[in-house]
Amino acid sequence: MNNKRKHLKMACLASVAVLLGACSSTPDVKKQASIDLETSMTKQPIELAAMNSPKPISMDLVVPKTVTVSRKPPPVAAKKTPVKRKVATRQALPAPRKAYVPPKPIVVAVHTRAKPVANTIRRPASVRKVVSVPKKPSLRRPSLPRASAAMAVGAPVIRPATVPRSNIRRSVYTAPKPAVRRVANNQQQIRQQQARVKWEKDQQALAYRVKWERDQQVKAQQQQERSQQQQAQAYRAKWERDQQVKAQQQARIQQARQQQARQQQARQQQARVQQASYQPRVNNAVVQRPVNNYSQSRLTGDFAGNPRAEAFVRMMASRHGFAQSYVAGVLSRAEATPWLRKQAYKDANPVKRTKKSRGPSWSNYRRRFITSKHINTGTAFYNRHRRSLQRAEAQYGVPSEYILGIMGVETIYGGNVGSDRAIDALATLGFMNARRGNYFTSELESYFLMTRRARLDPLQPKASWAGALGLPQFMPSNIKKYGVDYDGDGAVNLWTPQDAIGSVANYLRSHGWKPGEIAAIPAVKTGSKGYSRLKNGFKYKHSLSKLARNGLRPAYAGVSGNVNMVKLRTNRGNEYWVGGNNFYVITRYNHSSHYAMAVHQLAQEIRKRVKPMRSNMPRVIEASADQDLLRQVANTLL
Repeated sequence: MNNKRKHLKMACLASVAVLLGACSSTPDVKKQASIDLETSMTKQPIELAAMNSPKPISMDLVVPKTVTVSRKPPPVAAKKTPVKRKVATRQALPAPRKAYVPPKPIVVAVHTRAKPVANTIRRPASVRKVVSVPKKPSLRRPSLPRASAAMAVGAPVIRPATVPRSNIRRSVYTAPKPAVRRVANNQQQIRQQQARVKWEKDQQALAYRVKWERDQQVKAQQQQERSQQQQAQAYRAKWERDQQVKAQQQARIQQARQQQARQQQARQQQARVQQASYQPRVNNAVVQRPVNNYSQSRLTGDFAGNPRAEAFVRMMASRHGFAQSYVAGVLSRAEATPWLRKQAYKDANPVKRTKKSRGPSWSNYRRRFITSKHINTGTAFYNRHRRSLQRAEAQYGVPSEYILGIMGVETIYGGNVGSDRAIDALATLGFMNARRGNYFTSELESYFLMTRRARLDPLQPKASWAGALGLPQFMPSNIKKYGVDYDGDGAVNLWTPQDAIGSVANYLRSHGWKPGEIAAIPAVKTGSKGYSRLKNGFKYKHSLSKLARNGLRPAYAGVSGNVNMVKLRTNRGNEYWVGGNNFYVITRYNHSSHYAMAVHQLAQEIRKRVKPMRSNMPRVIEASADQDLLRQVANTLL
């Protein structure tokens, strides 16, 4: 639109110029007008820039004045005679081919519109920024006025009147009020819209803040509930632990009271036994002199120069009051036989078993101890010492058949107490054994004390190659701990049946024998084979429920608590037994499952002979017999 207005203005100016040129009659005016028109065309950009100015421009035209151009004459040489002045004339333009007829003047009323006011948005006093609406760039170039075509063909150039800037009268244009109101309305709408957008944002922020606070409250409440639950659980667990500790303390107190009661009862029984003995007890047996005089000034024989033997002589004299000459004389008469040296070397360098070495089978082990000789000799021993066995069973709670079973497996009731002298075996293993020399030296010390207390000749008693003594094959230190003077002669002598019976019963009771329980019960398979993956032997305990889940249970009742699963390899396959608490107690006598099973089965065989009418304990079934018969009998019992 602006370009059209500009073109219209230019056309009007050209028309007025042509009209004025036609009205003038002097050629000078025409020439001057043509010169002025050329000058005005050169100033067209300036006028266009003025037209684009926001100030309104007056459209009143001024008629140009006729101006006569006078030029100075060229300098002439001074002459007295007056010279006629020549009038300088401008060179005329070439005449046009055709006479130029100016067009009819067209009067057009042009009203200039006020430039739209830039849209401004009121801002707070702190931030004031005028936002102006950018003006669209013009896409068309302004064309030249039509007068240029006339100039091209030689028409007279007519310049519009030039009016000084100071004398230009400008018409004051007042923008219509509706436009201002519209702009104000637009600004108000913009402000309202901005306020609306800000209010919506504030509402969204407020809603988000309220939701976030509500979520935080819910999380805090949940966290508090969880912490309260954890505190309650911790308090409950602590209370349960305290209750368990209290129960354990009460159980220990109860066990201690029961143990004290049993010990008191045993002391009373022992006092009654001592009172019933025919021989008075010798109170000064410990301080009596040795039976024989083996005095010798220095150590000789197989252990001469042995530093351990010499240290042992000095220790016995300083600690127990023995004469060094007596101890040196006894050790000088001890012999380190080749057999004992070989046993000492084997004990010092044991052969480590590998997984492939299966060890002896139960069939071979049982064939050595469960024989007719053992059973018949045990039955005869029971008949000879029935009163002592019954008294020990009543006093210590250990059945007489198990006492007989231990003595039968150890020495066949005194028939094989050993072929080596005890002094030779203990001295050789104590002074020539690098691995367990200290243990056998302490046993040799206990042996000297025992012989002095019992007034025995230290060179006479026979023992095993390891130094075990008597019918039950006690080591000297065990004689001191668990030996019982059951015949009341004032000394513990394990070569006598009475002291041997009482000492074995006291040993088993001291290691936790439970009266009324069976040592071992044959196991019955229930289908599952999980028991094959369980560890077997006296070292590993399992609950009865665990064995039942893995397909193994005892054939009949008789054991309680944690038990041992005993696996015995036989010529017909593997046998499985369930060993109770008393089975483990037997292994304290000798750390072997085969040994404990041999004692148990020998005891049951003797019991069949000496107690045939008793039915308080179930009949023992041989697990090596037919498996179908075993299952049939077990189902009958259950």
